[in-house]
Amino acid sequence: MNPNNISRIAPGTVIIGGEIKTQCDIRFDGDYTGNITSDSRVIIGEGARLKGEIRCGNLDVWGTLEGDVFVKDTMTIKSEATFTGHIQSGRLVIELGAKFEGDNHPYVENAQ
Repeated sequence: MNPNNISRIAPGTVIIGGEIKTQCDIRFDGDYTGNITSDSRVIIGEGARLKGEIRCGNLDVWGTLEGDVFVKDTMTIKSEATFTGHIQSGRLVIELGAKFEGDNHPYVENAQ
C-alpha cells in the first residue's frame, strides 16, 4: 500500500447511499452504506461500520461489515472484526476471535 495513493473516509464521517469506484487503495474509519469497487485494497478500520457490496483486489476488515463481497485475492477478517454476509474470494483468512456469520465460495470473475 502506497500511503500517498490511498483515499480515506475519516472517523465521524457518515455516508449513506451511493457508489464508490476507485483504482487506488481506500480506507474507511467512518460509516458507509453503499457499494464499493476498487482494483486495489479496501481497508475497514477498527471503528468503521460498512453495509453494502464490495468488489476489490484485497480486503482487510477490522471493524464491522455486512454485505456481499467479491475479492479477487485475499480477504482477511481480523480478530476484532464482525462480518455478516456472503464471500467470494481467492483466499479467506479469519483470525481467532473474529465474529463471522456467512459463507465463502471461490472467487468467480464477474459474479453477480
